[in-house]
Amino acid sequence: MSRLKWIWGLALGLALITAARAEAPSAFTRLRDQAQSVESLSAFLARYVGSCTDLEEKAACEANARRTRNEITGRLYYVVLDESAARMLKAGAYDPRTREFTIEMTPFFEASGFALTEGAPKGQDGQGHPRIQIEPIFATLPADWLPMDMERLLRTQSLKIHIVFRPLGLWSLPDKGGGKLEGVRAKFLAVRLISARTGEDVALRLSE
Repeated sequence: MSRLKWIWGLALGLALITAARAEAPSAFTRLRDQAQSVESLSAFLARYVGSCTDLEEKAACEANARRTRNEITGRLYYVVLDESAARMLKAGAYDPRTREFTIEMTPFFEASGFALTEGAPKGQDGQGHPRIQIEPIFATLPADWLPMDMERLLRTQSLKIHIVFRPLGLWSLPDKGGGKLEGVRAKFLAVRLISARTGEDVALRLSE
Protein backbone atom coordinates (compact mmCIF):
# COMPACT_ATOMS: atom_id res chain seq x y z
CA MET A 1 0.00 0.00 0.00
CA SER A 2 2.78 2.40 0.91
CA ARG A 3 4.41 1.77 -2.49
CA LEU A 4 1.10 2.53 -4.23
CA LYS A 5 0.82 5.76 -2.24
CA TRP A 6 4.37 6.68 -3.22
CA ILE A 7 3.67 5.99 -6.91
CA TRP A 8 0.42 7.97 -6.74
CA GLY A 9 2.20 10.83 -5.04
CA LEU A 10 4.96 10.82 -7.65
CA ALA A 11 2.39 10.81 -10.48
CA LEU A 12 0.52 13.68 -8.86
CA GLY A 13 3.73 15.66 -8.46
CA LEU A 14 4.66 15.14 -12.10
CA ALA A 15 1.15 16.14 -13.16
CA LEU A 16 1.40 19.37 -11.16
CA ILE A 17 4.79 20.17 -12.68
CA THR A 18 3.44 19.52 -16.18
CA ALA A 19 0.39 21.72 -15.48
CA ALA A 20 2.61 24.54 -14.22
CA ARG A 21 4.77 24.37 -17.32
CA ALA A 22 1.67 24.32 -19.57
CA GLU A 23 0.00 27.25 -17.80
CA ALA A 24 1.72 29.99 -19.79
CA PRO A 25 1.20 28.44 -23.25
CA SER A 26 -2.44 27.69 -22.44
CA ALA A 27 -2.97 31.33 -21.43
CA PHE A 28 -1.55 32.36 -24.79
CA THR A 29 -3.65 29.78 -26.61
CA ARG A 30 -6.82 31.09 -24.97
CA LEU A 31 -6.14 34.58 -26.34
CA ARG A 32 -4.97 33.30 -29.72
CA ASP A 33 -8.14 31.26 -30.17
CA GLN A 34 -10.25 34.39 -29.66
CA ALA A 35 -8.28 36.28 -32.30
CA GLN A 36 -8.45 36.43 -36.07
CA SER A 37 -5.28 35.20 -37.77
CA VAL A 38 -3.26 37.69 -39.83
CA GLU A 39 -1.60 35.85 -42.70
CA SER A 40 0.38 38.88 -43.93
CA LEU A 41 1.36 41.77 -41.67
CA SER A 42 2.16 43.83 -44.78
CA ALA A 43 -1.35 43.40 -46.17
CA PHE A 44 -2.95 44.07 -42.77
CA LEU A 45 -1.03 47.33 -42.25
CA ALA A 46 -1.63 48.54 -45.82
CA ARG A 47 -5.34 47.84 -45.45
CA TYR A 48 -5.58 49.54 -42.06
CA VAL A 49 -3.48 52.62 -42.85
CA GLY A 50 -4.49 52.90 -46.47
CA SER A 51 -1.77 52.58 -49.08
CA CYS A 52 -3.23 55.25 -51.35
CA THR A 53 -0.65 56.29 -53.94
CA ASP A 54 -2.85 56.58 -57.06
CA LEU A 55 -4.01 60.21 -57.24
CA GLU A 56 -7.14 59.32 -59.23
CA GLU A 57 -8.19 56.65 -56.72
CA LYS A 58 -6.90 58.38 -53.59
CA ALA A 59 -10.22 59.66 -52.26
CA ALA A 60 -11.95 56.30 -52.66
CA CYS A 61 -8.92 54.47 -51.25
CA GLU A 62 -8.81 56.67 -48.14
CA ALA A 63 -12.57 56.23 -47.64
CA ASN A 64 -12.13 52.45 -47.80
CA ALA A 65 -9.28 52.64 -45.29
CA ARG A 66 -11.42 54.68 -42.85
CA ARG A 67 -14.24 52.16 -43.22
CA THR A 68 -11.81 49.30 -42.58
CA ARG A 69 -10.45 50.99 -39.45
CA ASN A 70 -13.96 51.50 -38.12
CA GLU A 71 -14.67 47.81 -38.64
CA ILE A 72 -11.55 46.27 -37.13
CA THR A 73 -10.24 48.72 -34.51
CA GLY A 74 -10.49 47.10 -31.09
CA ARG A 75 -10.77 43.53 -32.37
CA LEU A 76 -8.27 40.81 -31.53
CA TYR A 77 -5.70 39.67 -34.09
CA TYR A 78 -2.93 37.10 -34.06
CA VAL A 79 0.25 37.26 -36.15
CA VAL A 80 3.45 35.26 -36.43
CA LEU A 81 6.27 37.58 -37.48
CA ASP A 82 9.07 36.43 -39.75
CA GLU A 83 12.50 35.81 -38.24
CA SER A 84 13.82 39.22 -39.31
CA ALA A 85 11.60 40.73 -36.59
CA ALA A 86 13.87 39.11 -34.00
CA ARG A 87 16.33 41.95 -34.55
CA MET A 88 14.03 43.96 -32.27
CA LEU A 89 14.97 41.65 -29.36
CA LYS A 90 18.09 42.28 -27.28
CA ALA A 91 19.67 40.64 -24.26
CA GLY A 92 19.04 42.40 -20.97
CA ALA A 93 19.90 41.61 -17.36
CA TYR A 94 20.25 38.16 -15.83
CA ASP A 95 19.53 37.32 -12.18
CA PRO A 96 21.50 34.19 -11.16
CA ARG A 97 19.46 33.79 -7.96
CA THR A 98 16.16 33.31 -9.79
CA ARG A 99 17.63 32.35 -13.20
CA GLU A 100 15.45 35.07 -14.68
CA PHE A 101 16.71 36.49 -17.98
CA THR A 102 15.36 39.79 -19.28
CA ILE A 103 14.78 40.15 -23.01
CA GLU A 104 14.40 43.74 -24.17
CA MET A 105 11.86 44.09 -26.96
CA THR A 106 11.49 47.22 -29.07
CA PRO A 107 7.86 46.79 -30.21
CA PHE A 108 8.29 48.32 -33.67
CA PHE A 109 7.66 45.82 -36.46
CA GLU A 110 7.94 47.14 -40.01
CA ALA A 111 6.27 45.75 -43.10
CA SER A 112 6.00 47.36 -46.53
CA GLY A 113 6.67 50.89 -45.33
CA PHE A 114 4.35 50.82 -42.32
CA ALA A 115 4.84 49.57 -38.77
CA LEU A 116 2.93 47.78 -36.05
CA THR A 117 3.84 49.24 -32.66
CA GLU A 118 2.79 48.83 -29.06
CA GLY A 119 1.30 52.22 -28.37
CA ALA A 120 2.40 55.21 -30.43
CA PRO A 121 5.98 56.47 -30.83
CA LYS A 122 7.03 59.14 -28.33
CA GLY A 123 8.36 61.56 -30.91
CA GLN A 124 11.60 61.11 -32.84
CA ASP A 125 15.31 61.01 -32.12
CA GLY A 126 17.90 63.28 -33.72
CA GLN A 127 18.04 61.12 -36.83
CA GLY A 128 14.29 61.13 -37.30
CA HIS A 129 13.71 57.58 -36.04
CA PRO A 130 10.52 57.01 -34.02
CA ARG A 131 11.12 56.75 -30.27
CA ILE A 132 9.63 53.50 -29.00
CA GLN A 133 9.55 52.44 -25.37
CA ILE A 134 11.47 49.21 -24.75
CA GLU A 135 9.32 46.49 -23.18
CA PRO A 136 10.85 43.73 -21.02
CA ILE A 137 10.00 40.07 -21.49
CA PHE A 138 11.09 37.78 -18.66
CA ALA A 139 12.26 34.22 -19.22
CA THR A 140 13.26 31.65 -16.61
CA LEU A 141 16.21 29.72 -17.99
CA PRO A 142 15.89 25.91 -18.01
CA ALA A 143 18.20 24.07 -15.63
CA ASP A 144 20.54 23.00 -18.45
CA TRP A 145 20.81 26.52 -19.97
CA LEU A 146 23.46 29.15 -19.37
CA PRO A 147 22.86 32.87 -19.98
CA MET A 148 25.11 32.57 -23.05
CA ASP A 149 22.60 30.12 -24.57
CA MET A 150 19.89 32.77 -24.48
CA GLU A 151 22.30 35.43 -25.68
CA ARG A 152 23.18 33.21 -28.64
CA LEU A 153 19.52 32.81 -29.60
CA LEU A 154 19.10 36.57 -29.54
CA ARG A 155 22.36 37.34 -31.32
CA THR A 156 21.59 34.92 -34.16
CA GLN A 157 17.95 36.07 -34.34
CA SER A 158 16.80 32.48 -33.88
CA LEU A 159 13.46 33.33 -32.30
CA LYS A 160 9.98 33.54 -33.76
CA ILE A 161 7.67 36.19 -32.33
CA HIS A 162 3.96 35.40 -31.97
CA ILE A 163 1.71 38.34 -31.01
CA VAL A 164 -1.94 38.68 -30.04
CA PHE A 165 -2.80 42.35 -30.46
CA ARG A 166 -5.68 44.79 -30.57
CA PRO A 167 -5.34 47.67 -33.10
CA LEU A 168 -6.26 51.01 -31.53
CA GLY A 169 -5.66 53.56 -34.27
CA LEU A 170 -3.10 55.29 -36.47
CA TRP A 171 0.04 57.22 -35.73
CA SER A 172 1.96 59.50 -38.05
CA LEU A 173 5.30 61.34 -37.87
CA PRO A 174 7.13 63.52 -40.38
CA ASP A 175 9.77 61.67 -42.38
CA LYS A 176 13.15 63.39 -42.40
CA GLY A 177 13.48 62.56 -46.09
CA GLY A 178 10.05 64.01 -46.92
CA GLY A 179 6.56 62.62 -46.59
CA LYS A 180 5.58 60.87 -43.37
CA LEU A 181 6.08 57.74 -41.34
CA GLU A 182 2.87 55.87 -40.57
CA GLY A 183 1.83 52.90 -38.55
CA VAL A 184 -0.75 51.16 -36.40
CA ARG A 185 -0.66 51.66 -32.65
CA ALA A 186 -1.85 48.58 -30.84
CA LYS A 187 -2.17 46.91 -27.49
CA PHE A 188 -0.05 43.75 -27.35
CA LEU A 189 -2.04 41.40 -25.15
CA ALA A 190 0.42 38.53 -25.49
CA VAL A 191 3.91 38.08 -26.90
CA ARG A 192 5.27 34.56 -27.19
CA LEU A 193 8.87 33.82 -28.13
CA ILE A 194 9.62 30.42 -29.66
CA SER A 195 12.90 28.86 -30.77
CA ALA A 196 12.96 28.95 -34.56
CA ARG A 197 15.04 25.77 -34.59
CA THR A 198 13.25 23.53 -32.09
CA GLY A 199 9.81 25.12 -31.70
CA GLU A 200 10.25 25.21 -27.92
CA ASP A 201 8.74 28.01 -25.85
CA VAL A 202 11.37 30.47 -24.66
CA ALA A 203 9.41 33.32 -23.07
CA LEU A 204 5.90 34.68 -22.72
CA ARG A 205 4.58 38.10 -21.79
CA LEU A 206 0.88 38.59 -21.02
CA SER A 207 -0.64 42.06 -20.73
CA GLU A 208 -4.40 41.64 -20.65
